[in-house]
Amino acid sequence: MKWIFLPTTPQEVTQFYLVWVGAYMAVHIVWDILSPHTDKFELHKLSGKVGTLFSAGTLASSLLLLTSLLDAKLFELLGSMTLPILLSGGAGVLLALSALSPNPPTSAP
Repeated sequence: MKWIFLPTTPQEVTQFYLVWVGAYMAVHIVWDILSPHTDKFELHKLSGKVGTLFSAGTLASSLLLLTSLLDAKLFELLGSMTLPILLSGGAGVLLALSALSPNPPTSAP
């Protein structure tokens, strides 16, 4: 199951995306259901999770770009632009992690 962290083939990249996007969405939805700070969870409200799905894809893409720096085969598979990969990967992870919470943070008075 090395492909969960370092995919090396196009098929493993697909599996990588499915696992990371699925895990992100599962954490978000469970958090939403259990949080006392969000409205009662209802299935028809899943259409409002499109932004979260985008964040999940952003996280998976960013992790893929960052991990490509650790594996030469994946790096070759994705291209050889180190600095843009590092910058977009880091920014994407920060953006996606900040969107994981289903409720906005409360501001200080």
